[in-house]
Amino acid sequence: MPYPWVEIYAPVPEEWQESEGEKKKQLEKILSMNNFRQQRKMMLLLEKFYQKRETPFDARLIFEKIGIFGGFRIQSFGARIMTILNPEEKKQRLEIYRKEMEDFTDFLKSEYFSEK
Repeated sequence: MPYPWVEIYAPVPEEWQESEGEKKKQLEKILSMNNFRQQRKMMLLLEKFYQKRETPFDARLIFEKIGIFGGFRIQSFGARIMTILNPEEKKQRLEIYRKEMEDFTDFLKSEYFSEK
């Protein structure tokens, strides 16, 4: 994909492949719940990140659903339209989208690795 993104999903339990019936359904439910918990955590972090930040609408980070168990990808809102842009527009948007992802990365580092 021609834009920055990060995929987040809970690891599939090893016993999932061998499981059948009700046990497999239970493991799928647990997997979905774990992914939704990760998404909730990320929503709270993005909310904090955007509290005092002015960002072009298409550069704002959003969730794109992946898989069937609640996994998701974080990417800029306008990332999907990159395919229809001309080369100069792509270059401009890509710089903005990269900067947004880098700023969010720096924000996460300050949240988790600062001396608090």
